[in-house]
Amino acid sequence: MRDLMRLTYHDVDIGRIAVSNLMYRKKFSKFDLTDDTTVAELRVELQCVRRRIQAAEKMVQESRPLMALILEKGVSPFAEIFGACLAAGVPVVQYVGSQEINGYILKRYSLKNRHEHPFSLDHSTWTYVKDMPWGEEQEQGLLTELEDSYRQGTWFNRRFLHDDKQIKSPDVVRRQLGLDPEKKTAVVFSHVLWDATIFYGEGIFDDYETWLVETVAAACQNSSVNWVVKLHPDLVWKLKYEGFTGELRDSFAIRSKIGRLPEHVKLVHPETDISTFSFFGITDYCLTVRGTIGIEMACMGVPVLTAGTGRYSHLGFTVDSDSAEQYLNRVKFIQDTPNMSPDSIELARRFAYSLFRLRPWRMKSFEMVKLPLDKTGHPLERNFIPHLGHTREFAKAADATQFAAWLASDRVDFLDLEFWTQCR
Repeated sequence: MRDLMRLTYHDVDIGRIAVSNLMYRKKFSKFDLTDDTTVAELRVELQCVRRRIQAAEKMVQESRPLMALILEKGVSPFAEIFGACLAAGVPVVQYVGSQEINGYILKRYSLKNRHEHPFSLDHSTWTYVKDMPWGEEQEQGLLTELEDSYRQGTWFNRRFLHDDKQIKSPDVVRRQLGLDPEKKTAVVFSHVLWDATIFYGEGIFDDYETWLVETVAAACQNSSVNWVVKLHPDLVWKLKYEGFTGELRDSFAIRSKIGRLPEHVKLVHPETDISTFSFFGITDYCLTVRGTIGIEMACMGVPVLTAGTGRYSHLGFTVDSDSAEQYLNRVKFIQDTPNMSPDSIELARRFAYSLFRLRPWRMKSFEMVKLPLDKTGHPLERNFIPHLGHTREFAKAADATQFAAWLASDRVDFLDLEFWTQCR
């Protein structure tokens, strides 16, 4: 797998693209390089990706774009266009949804930073964030927004994360999950196993499934703390979109590799009625590869053990491992993990403040409206309603001119400095 991740063709990540395509296509089974059928499919996919790279190169040569704007950069055919543009020296801007329904995270990519997550901070941005004035007003603004967004059901709500969820007290959650109140609790926040974010940065495990199974196996050996394995809530709508009703690959992998879980390890399925916000009150240790939850938990002073780079690791507020062996040893003795220092908590909150409050480009000329969960798959499940009377108005609109000014700059990350000025 590591060799595939480093395989390039004309400076385009042909290996990552091929694996990402196959992993998504075979999302309900493990991507296994020891399986002859999988290897045969991979050979065919590599050839298909190579031809698409050639087509993308030709398109770039003929159109000579000054810049490319793209939403998805991990799977075909977008990944080939993304790679061909960067190889030709054409900058690419990726836009992805933020925690706000009408806010977008914007990041400019080159060959150098092409593997970074859009939610990551460029070195220049992180330097600015660490040096900017900081005080009680900024901290409380961040924490209040985080709690209010969860309670109002608006936090990343485009993913239907709050449907049928309840915010419960720590005591109620412990009783519902059968946790020992005398012990600390470690929570493993699983990823969507086939998500292309596996290729943002470098992982110390081959894939999310291997990380999950190995982490749970190590947890089974450590009864000094409660263990909660929380499967990703995105699976509720993703599986509905796919029309899948069988056993989750996550739980199947755990059951087939580990068997029956011991009493101190609890598995929480995506459809649980417990809101993610409720886990802030019971979590003493957080484990993730590179999930957003790691940022949120660190803001609350919860030690976060990462198993991959590309987003927020190695910035001074997470416990990062250089190898699977080092990580698993930390899992087996997680109760020895030291508390976060005040300085590290401040770093986490500065990062979160910049990501959740300064990074979003807030679209006001249009409003995104989404249909309820039971309409998933409808052609207009996500629609944009204009708030303008004519296209000429858009050229002068504040959000459009702000977006254009950033595009014309050389900054890697969009920062809403007007928002920062207003907050100060």
